[in-house]
Amino acid sequence: MKKKYSQYADVPSKARAGHGLTYEDLDKIRDDQIHGTVKMIKCNLNPDFELPEHEAEQFFHVITEAPFFDSSTGRRLSTPQRRKYHVRQYKHHVKMGYFNGMQVEVLHDPERYEAGQKEPEDPEKGKDPNIPDVNVDEIK
Repeated sequence: MKKKYSQYADVPSKARAGHGLTYEDLDKIRDDQIHGTVKMIKCNLNPDFELPEHEAEQFFHVITEAPFFDSSTGRRLSTPQRRKYHVRQYKHHVKMGYFNGMQVEVLHDPERYEAGQKEPEDPEKGKDPNIPDVNVDEIK
């Protein structure tokens, strides 16, 4: 049987590579990125943005901007940038004040993310309109 090529040829495929992933996982992610088949999910704090599913539990996704204006016209010259930070790195940046003077919008917070989270269900969905709602306290 021919062994599949891996850029990590000298390392066992089940060895830990970092962020809880194995080298085999990283190979699969790399292949998915090459073929454009990476599964994307909505950010949990701002659903207008998406992120790769494998980054949902380890990385903060934020938009940062250091506001800079033209003094003569008042026109904004700075542009917002989307960045990702590992949880420890983000907390360190906040603690040390690296974001002071910057506008920061957190798009995804991995500490508030629940893997496999479901969309909130509509309480009216699945109800039979012919059956009236009954209050249990009225029966007693």
